[in-house]
Amino acid sequence: MSVLNFSLQPLYPAPSASFREGADTLVREASRLQGTLHPKTRQGIAALLGLMNSYYSNLIEGHRTNPREIEQALRDEYSADPAERDLQLEAVAHVETEEEVRAEMDRDRSLNPASADFLCWIHERFYSRLPEELRYVEGDSGERHPVLPGQLRPRGVSIGRHVPPDAGELPTLLEAFGKGYDITRLHHPENLAAAFAAHHRLLWIHPFLDGNGRVARILLQAHLHRLELLGEGLWSMARGLARGSTRYRKLLSAADARKHDMLDGRGHLTERGLLEFCEFMNETALDQVRFMGEILELETLTERIRRFVESSPDLRPEAFYLLREAALRGEIPRGEAARVTSLGERTARDLVRELLGEGLLESDSPKGPVRMGFPTSAAEAYFPRLFLPS
Repeated sequence: MSVLNFSLQPLYPAPSASFREGADTLVREASRLQGTLHPKTRQGIAALLGLMNSYYSNLIEGHRTNPREIEQALRDEYSADPAERDLQLEAVAHVETEEEVRAEMDRDRSLNPASADFLCWIHERFYSRLPEELRYVEGDSGERHPVLPGQLRPRGVSIGRHVPPDAGELPTLLEAFGKGYDITRLHHPENLAAAFAAHHRLLWIHPFLDGNGRVARILLQAHLHRLELLGEGLWSMARGLARGSTRYRKLLSAADARKHDMLDGRGHLTERGLLEFCEFMNETALDQVRFMGEILELETLTERIRRFVESSPDLRPEAFYLLREAALRGEIPRGEAARVTSLGERTARDLVRELLGEGLLESDSPKGPVRMGFPTSAAEAYFPRLFLPS
C-alpha cells in the first residue's frame, strides 16, 4: 500500500452491531416505500422531491432559495433580480445534474460512481450549468479564482482547520478512492458503510477548488441509488443533513482526525470517528425513510388532499374526487371526469382545465389522460414539514 493510499485508511469502519441492525432496518423500511402508491403517482412525488433535494442542498451551501422560485426556474421562469436568478440557476443545475447521474447509472449498471472520471463528470455537468458569477471562489487575500468545470484544483487549500492533500497528490488519491469505494464489490452492510464513508473521504480529499459538497452529496445519492435504497427517488439524505447540519458538520470534522491510539483502527485516520459519522448517516437515512413512509401512507394522503380542497376557496368541492381518483389509479381518462365528480360534462371539463392550470393535475397532451400533480403551492398541505417554514 502506498503512503498516499494509506492516508485514506480506513476506507470504511468495521460495522458495529448497532450499525448492522440499523442498516438492516433501513433496507427493510426503504423497500416498503415503493409499494404504497401507484407508480405514476410515485413518479410525480419523486419529481417534487428532486426539487426538494436541490432546495436542501442549497441550504447546506448557505443559499436559501424558495421552493416556488425553484419550481418557476424549472419552467424557465426566472427572477429579474440577478442575484435571485443566479440562485435559481444553481438550483436547476443541481436538479438536472442529479437526473443525468441517475440516467447514466441506469444505462450502465457496471458504472462505478466513485471513479475519478465520473466524479469529474459530475462536477463538470453541475458547474457548466452555473452562471458566470458563481464560477469563482475568493482567496484569503480577496482575489478571485475561476472554478473550471470538471477540473481538479491546481493548488493547495485550507478548509477551516483541515488542510486537504496537496494538489499533486489528487490523481493518485482519487484512483485509490475509486477502487476502494466501488460498492458493487461489497456486500451488505459493508457496502452501505462504504457509501457513507465515501461521502466523508471525498470531502476530506477536497479534489475541486469549489463544489466538493455538491459532488459529495450527489455521489451519496448515486451510491444509494446503486444500492436500490431510494425507492424510486421517494426520499433523500439532503433533507436530513440540512436539518441536522450542526451535528453533521461536527461529525464530519471529528472524522478528519488522525487515529487517537493503537486501538483506533489500523489506518491513518480515526476509525472511531468514522464509525460515529457512519452511524449518524444511517440514523439520518432511516429518519428520512420513516418520515416519507408516514406522509405517503395512502389513507392519510387522501385525507390531506381533501382538506386542501376544502381550504381552497377557488376550488369546487368535487375537485377532491378527481384528485383522489388520479392518486389511486395513477391516471384517469378525461372522459371519466363527469362520472367521477357527478358533474355535467361541460362543468367537469372546466374543472379538469382548472386543475391542470394550477398544476394539481398534469397531462402529456391536450386530450390525454390526467395524473396527479404536486406543485409547491400544495406541498405543505399534502406533505407537512417537507420544506422548512417560509
